[in-house]
Amino acid sequence: MSAPAPTFAIVRLSALGDLLHTLPAAFDLRTARPEARLLWIAQREWAPLLASLPWLDEVIPFDRRGGWRAWRAMRQQLGTRALDVSLDFQGNWKSAAAALASGARRRFGLARADRREPGLGWLYHRVATQSPAPHALDRARHALASWFDLTPASAPPDWERVLPSSAIDRAEAERLIQTLELDGAPPLVLLLPTQRPDPRAWPAAAWAELARELARCGLAPLFITGPAESSLGAALERELGAGTERGARIRHLVGQRGVLVAIALFRSLRGRALTAIASDSGALHLAVVGGLRAIALAGPQDPRRTGPHGVGHRVATAARELPCRPCLARRCRLASGPVCLDELSAREVLEAVLQLAAERSG
Repeated sequence: MSAPAPTFAIVRLSALGDLLHTLPAAFDLRTARPEARLLWIAQREWAPLLASLPWLDEVIPFDRRGGWRAWRAMRQQLGTRALDVSLDFQGNWKSAAAALASGARRRFGLARADRREPGLGWLYHRVATQSPAPHALDRARHALASWFDLTPASAPPDWERVLPSSAIDRAEAERLIQTLELDGAPPLVLLLPTQRPDPRAWPAAAWAELARELARCGLAPLFITGPAESSLGAALERELGAGTERGARIRHLVGQRGVLVAIALFRSLRGRALTAIASDSGALHLAVVGGLRAIALAGPQDPRRTGPHGVGHRVATAARELPCRPCLARRCRLASGPVCLDELSAREVLEAVLQLAAERSG
């Protein structure tokens, strides 16, 4: 009688960009161990994204604000099943506790230098070797290879296979594109703003100025905002309207719903869009997953670790150095509030866009 297929529990609770950076490693595991059963423990808001993956067997949602009831609910959903290995790709106390609570026979963790909480090593049965590459996506893939004695993956992720778009999401993306009236429009520049008090946010006035300058240069700015940025998107729409500058119209898709629709939208716009501009946020990484070249507005975070992955992207940041940077805090600790990107001018970002346009035309 053959041995039962192993069951692996992937632990990566949040956030969106971090989940996206972990997906290629999880897909590497699926490719290397096609017979295995793969579970993913994640915060409930990301369950629809993970549940859409045809190569993932099950999602175990975790309510991050649920207190002790969240832990009990997670254990109840896991039931009495036997988990062979939990893979902690997050490396902090909460993820380590989730790996422990999963009841897996063995627990694998990141290298000390790659963990948010270095002192967790004693909780793991196996610890990965340190990754030679700084980016989070490469570190996750290196950890997977280290745990299972695999050859580290070197090819870029095939996002169409790792995170495919459904026919429903593609149809919704096409419906949204039809509302934009793009026939005859110049190349699009997608503007994906983040709303304050997020410390990664660029000032709203800078976004507005950039949109006007792009339009004056004959490009077509398109603001796309999600639910968290809908009020900012609406304010920019009121300020900028749908007016034109030298024939280039400023367009808006405000308050879009659904990560999966956003990915399908970006993929549908690949042939029309010159670039996507965003801070180091989930929207930036969704654009990269969608196959777009990105210009990352790097504020508090280190773009070498969490910026756009792959070649062809650009990074723009303010020249002034701050002693508190890099920083991973969700809220700025400075009394003056977020200032990392305040000195980055719209003109500097515009120059990066024009350089990409020149490369494309050349």
